[in-house]
Amino acid sequence: MSEETIRPAPDPASVLQRAWSRLRLPELQRMVDDTIAALSKVEPENVLQRHFSTFERNFEPNPVEDALEACCAELNEECGMPNASRDRETQGELVRQHMRDRPAFTPPFREALEKYRELAGLMLDAACRRTH
Repeated sequence: MSEETIRPAPDPASVLQRAWSRLRLPELQRMVDDTIAALSKVEPENVLQRHFSTFERNFEPNPVEDALEACCAELNEECGMPNASRDRETQGELVRQHMRDRPAFTPPFREALEKYRELAGLMLDAACRRTH
């Protein structure tokens, strides 16, 4: 009986760093734009792979939405989008403020950000494989 090896999802930053050597900037940015559009269409419960509690559904600010925004900001920065570093810093400061103001925000945000990063890594890895 062979044991199946489960590979961890590729890190999106690592995928993009490898892609820099093979793709032109417009192609890389288009790939990131497509990934962001696809991430935005995935239902948050499907990203987390569980149902939201009433607390999570009604929490303001919404940690899952903020996690998606953080992941997208990271992707934009990694592929050299104009103003991405400034946008990421602004978004990061907003998240840090939410964490200070509402500690209950932190665990679902971190969980969702990890899941969005995993999904982004898988999507980008697949897109890179298609470009070969």
